[in-house]
Amino acid sequence: MKNLRTFESFLNEKKPSHYMAELVDMLSNSDSMEMTPDEFKDYCVKEFGIDPDDALDILDAYWTLGARDRYRFDDDQWIKWLNKLGIK
Repeated sequence: MKNLRTFESFLNEKKPSHYMAELVDMLSNSDSMEMTPDEFKDYCVKEFGIDPDDALDILDAYWTLGARDRYRFDDDQWIKWLNKLGIK
């Protein structure tokens, strides 16, 4: 019975979408964030289906974060940050 509850909790666990995980990975990798705004916008639209204006908002908000936050955020912090921007 315990295994069944564990499996049910696993199924009900809220997980980030696949594109959210890739977007978080990209934000966490400072080298990939050296794109121009147009490159970033085009990449987000093509890969994730994000609205072009939202993609530019993400990029603008990314660069308004302090350098310490950009380098030290973990995946959960990036997800919360993206959720505040309306990206789910």
